[in-house]
Amino acid sequence: MIFKLLDTAQNTKIIGFCAIVLTILACIFFTIKSPKFNQDLPKDNFVTLNIRKIAEPVYSDTSDPASQEPLEIGLMQASGLAFKTINGITYILTAEHFCVEINQENDSIATAITGVIISSEITVEDFNGDSWSANVLYTDSSLDICLVSSTMPSVNEIPIALTPPKIGEEVYVISAPKGISSPGVALHFKGEFSGCNSGNFCFYTMTSTFGSSGSVILNSDNEMIGMIQATPMEIENVSIGSGLHQIVYFLTNASAAIDINLL
Repeated sequence: MIFKLLDTAQNTKIIGFCAIVLTILACIFFTIKSPKFNQDLPKDNFVTLNIRKIAEPVYSDTSDPASQEPLEIGLMQASGLAFKTINGITYILTAEHFCVEINQENDSIATAITGVIISSEITVEDFNGDSWSANVLYTDSSLDICLVSSTMPSVNEIPIALTPPKIGEEVYVISAPKGISSPGVALHFKGEFSGCNSGNFCFYTMTSTFGSSGSVILNSDNEMIGMIQATPMEIENVSIGSGLHQIVYFLTNASAAIDINLL
């Protein structure tokens, strides 16, 4: 009887020890396997860029005040990332094919043809819905990347990755596809880096469509590794754009052009 009691007590200790070990192993397993997407993406750095085309009649009916009011005749939108603030100026990356819509020469031609003064203005809207004036500083049409400056408040710096992601590595982005954004809303997407071809086009298996252009892609350390610039018409779960090397090359040239170190 005594031996049975001792055996029971010993078995209880063994079972308890095994339960503790299993609990520790389970915690380690789920910590390792937990989705990296649970991390905080820099939503306060995400911006929506807007280009508005404004028309002002050259000749207006002074008896009709409404005829003298400027009229918005076009609105273009893109996504972007405010990645650095220097001396009170915040710098933003987006797609060049968006920035090209700010074209004073084209506006002048349209004015001459229509008899209506056409002008363009660019603004950025932050996560909280606040809007700020902006200017296009530098573009590269071959890379489809654009640098914009803004008077928006200072942001935390988003660094550039030292090495490109490996094929199959999870990557992340905040964007406003089809202009879907509102104060307090930042659409998060994740996918996998799928490599770059000989034409320097990189592929990512993440959702994108019109309005996603200019979204800067991040790795799990919230470092810049690429940008969304296009999506196949038939497949919305594949994004095409620049990779890390193109981002570094662009910022190197932009830094030299504006005489400010953006790297």
